[in-house]
Amino acid sequence: MSGEGGLFARQEAQDLLGAEVARYIPSGSAAVVIEISALAPVSSFLFWSEARDGSRESIPMDMDFDTALIARLRQAMYRSGAGTWFSAVVRVDRSGVVDGHFDYDSEPDWDAPVDPIAYLTDAEKYPRDVENQPDWLRAKLAEGYGRRAARS
Repeated sequence: MSGEGGLFARQEAQDLLGAEVARYIPSGSAAVVIEISALAPVSSFLFWSEARDGSRESIPMDMDFDTALIARLRQAMYRSGAGTWFSAVVRVDRSGVVDGHFDYDSEPDWDAPVDPIAYLTDAEKYPRDVENQPDWLRAKLAEGYGRRAARS
């Protein structure tokens, strides 16, 4: 079980992520925006270059970008009994300042199906009290328990 990160851990994780992402902002762009879907064992990312006028263009992020920093931010934002976020939109400007919207309650969007056992793994790492589990998550966890039992 992960402990709560606290404000200092969250700020440190955001600062590290901001410094890392800022290195990859294309010349002429004001910022990079990352759309994230995340569970403890699996994540997906979409990267956008943001122009000064706010318009966005998809960019590949196939450099040595350290995606572990996103997992670190997720861990730092864990709240005991409430879990951590499943999806986020994070904007990093040239100075490395991070601004984000973090969604703790909605089902993440995936490009391909995700095995329900991944939701179990995430719930074991970031436990939530039952009252903090949205209906879709309870259904995924039940399906994951069933699949895990079938594999045993």
